[in-house]
Formats: sequence, C-alpha cells, structure tokens
Amino acid sequence: MITIRFARCLTPLAACVGLLLASPAHAAVPSITQIEGVLNSSSGGPAADGNYNITFSIYKDEVGGNALFAEGPTLISIKNGTFAYPLGSKAKLDAATLGQIGGGWLGVKIEGDGEMPRKPLYSTAYAVRAAMAEGLDCSGCIGDKHIDANLLAKYAKLDQLSAVAKSGDFKDLVGSPPAPD
Repeated sequence: MITIRFARCLTPLAACVGLLLASPAHAAVPSITQIEGVLNSSSGGPAADGNYNITFSIYKDEVGGNALFAEGPTLISIKNGTFAYPLGSKAKLDAATLGQIGGGWLGVKIEGDGEMPRKPLYSTAYAVRAAMAEGLDCSGCIGDKHIDANLLAKYAKLDQLSAVAKSGDFKDLVGSPPAPD
C-alpha cells in the first residue's frame, strides 16, 4: 500500500478555483493547476521511483457522493517519492463544475488501490478577494455619473465629441455625426 502526503498542492488548486469562479472572463484565467505531493511506501519511506497510474477526483463532500471532476488514471513519474502534475491538463477543470463544490475535497487513487482519504481544498487570500466578483452582475450598472470626467479628459477631446457623447442622453442623437473638420 502506498500513502500520499501533499506538499503545496491544495492551496494553488483552491486559488485556481477561486479565480475561475470569480471572473466572468474566466477564459483568461488558467484552468490548469499544479498538484505536488509525496508518495510514501507502507513502511513510511518514499515510494519506489517509477511511473504510477494516478487518478485525481474532486468532490463536494469529505465522504460519499460522486466526483464532480476526475482526471486519470494518468501515468505520473515518481522520483524520490515526489511528483508534480498539472491537474486539468487532460480533463477540463472549469468554473461551472468548481462552482458546485464550495470548499471541495480532493481524492487520490494510485494504481489498483482504493481512493485515499480525501484532503480539503483551501483558498488563498487573493482567491478569497477575487471571489467577491462572482456575485457581480454589472451590465449597465456604471453610468456617466460614476465616472470622473477629469480622469477621461486626457483621452478625449471634448470639443470633438457629439452631443450624445457629452450628455449620455440618447435623445440628443439626431441624424448622423458631424463630419470632422
């Protein structure tokens, strides 16, 4: 039997979770996160060097239930008991799936052994902050009253703007814009 101890794997995964959930433009956020861990033999020392088939699963709960995400089995190289794997590189790790798990739990299965006890997914400070954006639905919520005209002055020549651009009132839009001088 082989046991696993995770090094720095859960925090980056949770950070990715938080960022995927937080951004409506989640395509810009990487959907792959690095999993790093240590495999120990049943005697407690590092597992033998070699390639092992490993399956990673993410669950909503610590026990029971079906995996909401699974990747593997995939052949992972173990050296001195350690491994690193880009989770999400073969199976899509997307915001919709991650949104169902809340905190989430990571399950790992090595070779033909049963799944090891699940490990909780943790967040990082920036992922917690970014998660605030998840609840924002801002289509049309920012208007001309929210923008300081002085900040925009260096980008726009006010004397060249049409009436509708100056007022933000579409009733000012009559006909086509005037031809440039």
